Amino acid sequence: MIETDAAGSAIGPESLLDKMLLDSICDAFNMNDLKVLVRFTMGKDVSDRLSWEQPKQNVVLDFLDMVERDGRLLDLLNRIKNWKGQQSNEALQRVVGEHLQRISTPASVKTLNTGINSLRREVEEDAGIRSVVAASRKTLDQVSSRIDALFHYKELHDCLHDIQLRHYREIIDCAKELGRDPQASFGLQQHVIDLAKICSRVREAAERLPEVGADRTHVRGWIEELESAIPKLRKAVRDEDSHDVITAVFPFRSVIVSEQSRVNASLNRYAEELPLRELSEILANAVAAKPAGDASAADLQEAIASLRNIKSQLSSRVAEHDKWQRIEKDFWEAEDNIEKNTPESLDLFKEFWPAIKSRVDEIASTQAEADWAKDAKEYASRVDETIAGRVTNFGSLRRNFKLFRDTALLHFFNVDRDLKAQCGDILKIREPLRELSDKV
Repeated sequence: MIETDAAGSAIGPESLLDKMLLDSICDAFNMNDLKVLVRFTMGKDVSDRLSWEQPKQNVVLDFLDMVERDGRLLDLLNRIKNWKGQQSNEALQRVVGEHLQRISTPASVKTLNTGINSLRREVEEDAGIRSVVAASRKTLDQVSSRIDALFHYKELHDCLHDIQLRHYREIIDCAKELGRDPQASFGLQQHVIDLAKICSRVREAAERLPEVGADRTHVRGWIEELESAIPKLRKAVRDEDSHDVITAVFPFRSVIVSEQSRVNASLNRYAEELPLRELSEILANAVAAKPAGDASAADLQEAIASLRNIKSQLSSRVAEHDKWQRIEKDFWEAEDNIEKNTPESLDLFKEFWPAIKSRVDEIASTQAEADWAKDAKEYASRVDETIAGRVTNFGSLRRNFKLFRDTALLHFFNVDRDLKAQCGDILKIREPLRELSDKV
């Protein structure tokens, strides 16, 4: 189950991190123990750089960002696993165990790169092999360029998710507290800083998109909308004007709703069109060109097997990711109708609800024993009961729907994280491919 704030909104995690780990650390460690954990894992300098005056959830999120960037996740997980007083914390140990299992699984990309590098060395030494690979140089270059595009579209996707999950709803909630909660202004100022950084990430990714087609120009258009909204949002926060804050942040919501599906479609297209099968054929041709029983073919054969696994995993993750992306858009519209608190909006919600429930159930049915699937089924039943009982208590309907939505989205976060990780892994084969291409 996902934690919610007082308003019932999900606390948005950063898409690269597992929210279950974030929540588990927040629940298990008080601020004093957390400071010790940070010092042991990252050192005193990092501990001193963290803003300890912000809410614990934000401290942990910033800490996990640093851990992820520095490649110290394994160290952190092992420290938590053996932390005095936490060995009996079953919920924490379960989450840590799942993460340890995930990151300890050998990466197929490493095996693939071993095969590509082996082929590059053989190209340098064997004219026959060089001739075989040279015939496919265009394909090697295509794989490299499409890997680049895949990564940059995923970056755009992650930026939009970051805005939606970590900033937009929290900005709305903080705006409503201006004048009542002294921390609201501080929180909004930090959101403005973070949104400006995200805009820079989006522009950088946009400039690296393929020149073919209109995507680069189109992204420039909506990033200019976001960039122009930043000064207005900053002024509204400075003036502590709740209405102006909500008005100023609306362009971010508008872009999320209108552009996520477009970016997702491009991401899917480049993932589906990634010529990994053609790359496999290049490796297979190199194996065929070797004398029978040549021991050096082993690396190439293992690389071919890895390519098949990568292609299969990528296709599966993209397909599920696409399903969740469509559902997420419906969540926005359904929630808007609940928030209006009118009989007409309730009727509109009733129209949306069966399709949303059916789409989530379609995915959950393939993972019926998973906790998220069981929880989603329970919360869906509560929504059904509320609607069937003709209850006009919007608070109850809103609460149960958000529990359903947040449970489903938690699983989407994990799917999104795994897809992002695989895109990052695939990016690692770009340089070996370029080096191989340069040799022919």
